[in-house]
Amino acid sequence: YAQVSKFCLGLRELLPEAYVTMLVDLSPSCPSEHIHRLMESGVNAVTFHSYFQKITVDKYSSVLGLSKVAAGLNMPILIDASYGSTDMYIYNNLSLAGSILSEITDVPVVLLHSGGARAMEAFLLADACPNVFLDTSFSVPYYMDSTIEKDLAFAYKRIGVERVLFGSDFPYISFEDALFKTRLFFE
Repeated sequence: YAQVSKFCLGLRELLPEAYVTMLVDLSPSCPSEHIHRLMESGVNAVTFHSYFQKITVDKYSSVLGLSKVAAGLNMPILIDASYGSTDMYIYNNLSLAGSILSEITDVPVVLLHSGGARAMEAFLLADACPNVFLDTSFSVPYYMDSTIEKDLAFAYKRIGVERVLFGSDFPYISFEDALFKTRLFFE
């Protein structure tokens, strides 16, 4: 936690209004203490990434427990909702999001990448849950000129742009390219 605190303090010296989110340890000995200590260290929101953290269905209850603690501290929850790679059939991040959203209704939940190729499924979660926000990172630039671009446009119009967040997904896509293509998309 000392390294996290040092990072957060250093970042806020450069960017005073910066918000920090962090991948959460899925098996801490005391989940409540873990989330509290992250918050005390300067972390503002928690993130779950099915591919990186290898979150299978058997780990959903642990993730939900951590999410409940975070929600109790009014910390937003970010869930990687990308879809791709050879792991796309092993880790079902939108299923994970659905299990979290069935119980977390009072804090923002951000579906990163807007579901990617599964944009309509992410939209259906957002349409059903007013605390869900969709993030543009990677998906808007990557799927330009595809049918998925039309799905993203439909989803964003339907839930309202006030629930759409810009993200670049740097370093996978340069910030400049993501900003340019996202502006073009919204125009």
